Amino acid sequence: MCFLITHEHYRRVLRHLRENTLSASDLSRIQNALTFLSPLCRDTREAHKDMMGVTLKTDALLRASR
Repeated sequence: MCFLITHEHYRRVLRHLRENTLSASDLSRIQNALTFLSPLCRDTREAHKDMMGVTLKTDALLRASR
């Protein structure tokens, strides 16, 4: 899996988060970032649970936006 998010992508997603105007592209970038980071959250049960919750919410928002 190739994961790349540029500084401009990050700034755009952050701006859209603040403005509550996330697009499907933004959600897809967030989903990719969560997938990339998920192995780091397996050390503790609480962190893994939180990551899974955020991932599921992002998946649901992405499906609803299409």
